[in-house]
Amino acid sequence: MKSVAAQITLPQFSRHRIGGFAGLVALVAILPVLIGLLANISGLAAGPANPFDVIDFAESRRVGGQEARALIAAGALVLDARAPERRLADPLANVQPIDGIDLSSSDLMLTAGLRAYGVSAAQPVVVVGDPADGDSRDGTIVEALRSLGHPRVVLVEGGLPALRDAGFVSIYPPSGGGDFTVARQND
Repeated sequence: MKSVAAQITLPQFSRHRIGGFAGLVALVAILPVLIGLLANISGLAAGPANPFDVIDFAESRRVGGQEARALIAAGALVLDARAPERRLADPLANVQPIDGIDLSSSDLMLTAGLRAYGVSAAQPVVVVGDPADGDSRDGTIVEALRSLGHPRVVLVEGGLPALRDAGFVSIYPPSGGGDFTVARQND
């Protein structure tokens, strides 16, 4: 009986020999791809850094501009809690403007409203305010969302100016309605 190794026939490359400098260039070009493939197959490859895992949402209700930038770049939903006048004067593309959350509404109404904003259970929410804006409600909105059961909601310490100082990133619009369901927390 033949061994398994003896039963496998490898393709013959004798007609397609690449030698000399061209062979070396081809080997150098393909080597990183092969190493990456082997690392992925073996499970040794590190996945992309996920800022969602770095921030302790249970302890942090505020993040700096750099942390907010990383969350947004990784796909966090952005809610704009600045005063309506400030939003009109300095609009942000693809953010959801929010003026407040009426906690006296029924859970069913709140769930429907938050889903319409694009709030999802697994997606972090970054609330942006402006410290120069006396009517910014970012902290109130963060606390309201957390009290309604969303565990990963933060505000940007220093608001929009801090986010811009950190190197503003493209904000992607919510992809359809959210899936968040209100589950009030007793903090």
